[in-house]
Amino acid sequence: MTKGTCPLCGSKLLDKKGDVLFPLKRRTITVKNIEYLECASCHEKLFGHETQRIIENTAYRRTKKSAA
Repeated sequence: MTKGTCPLCGSKLLDKKGDVLFPLKRRTITVKNIEYLECASCHEKLFGHETQRIIENTAYRRTKKSAA
């Protein structure tokens, strides 16, 4: 992803890779080992297109699994 400044506070964005927690319905899912940018100041996370696809696919599989 392209580094830059945080759209919320204007601080520096840092490359990160790791597990990220997301709220999903009445629980939280963990998406493991994804790349993202994180603001050094406010800790806002920004995700690229491919990472967003991974997050969506993971969420879909988890909701499908719990509905079964």
